[in-house]
Amino acid sequence: MEPLRGERETVDVPSFEEVFAAEFRPLFRYLRRRVGAAAAEDLAEATFATAFARWERLDPDRPVRPWLYGIAANLLRHHWRDERRMLRDYARSGVDPV
Repeated sequence: MEPLRGERETVDVPSFEEVFAAEFRPLFRYLRRRVGAAAAEDLAEATFATAFARWERLDPDRPVRPWLYGIAANLLRHHWRDERRMLRDYARSGVDPV
């Protein structure tokens, strides 16, 4: 049965657990290519923690993957910004971080 004009079809939203199971590995690989395995694991965990906290705000009419990758991209930018700041501070102090 088609929805009446002005009515929206109900879209079956996957559960967070289903999305986590399907998307963690591809998201981790995406992040690992950009920052290495250790930082990628932290960023992937932070991405899913943020997604879980905001799960109720997910628009059921839109796909989940671009939303998750948007969160990951923002966290990645924050990571790079923090890393640049840390390196700049090391350069100013003259202390070798190693």
